[in-house]
Amino acid sequence: MRTLLPFAALLFAAAAPAAAQEVNPMHLYVAELRYDAQGNVRVGIPHRMTAEGRNSQPSFSPDGRLAYFADTQIDTVYRTELEPETGIPIGSPSIFLKPGHDAGSPDGAIVDADGVLWCARWGGNRISAYAPDGSRLAAIPLPVSQPTCPAFVGRDCDRMIVTSASQDLDDAALDAEPDAGKTFHLDLPVKGRPEPPVRI
Repeated sequence: MRTLLPFAALLFAAAAPAAAQEVNPMHLYVAELRYDAQGNVRVGIPHRMTAEGRNSQPSFSPDGRLAYFADTQIDTVYRTELEPETGIPIGSPSIFLKPGHDAGSPDGAIVDADGVLWCARWGGNRISAYAPDGSRLAAIPLPVSQPTCPAFVGRDCDRMIVTSASQDLDDAALDAEPDAGKTFHLDLPVKGRPEPPVRI
């Protein structure tokens, strides 16, 4: 899992039964973490965060009240309301971005300090930015067709990098995309935020 949670909770994936994996291979669950009087970590009852389908790792709003996650297979981004102190979902996920909302399909994403969702568009040669109401604010072209996930970097988190993949590209596609699989630095005026501190 590549994303840290902004609250005292454990995020983990669990596979569905073998018979159901073709449709629903795994879900993401969140469980509250607490310390007992002896300093031992106690894990609360797991709550399912994601919707049916093949879900990516979630990204979180600055206040910890929303989680976003994508199902690349069906070109959909979901949003779930969370209890900000525990990360436990409130209600069921709702559709944030419907199929056909942009080029390609959604993959990894992050949320900046203004609550803007930056999402890599697998097959779309771009990374796109979406306001909290779902409107697209920007589409940044990339020289590869399979961007996978953005991240904020730099001391002030004011720069962005984007990873990409070369899987399933044949020789002709790799000749056309010699930079496939590389990580790109984007010269964007972003207001990123650091991952929350964690003590292990």
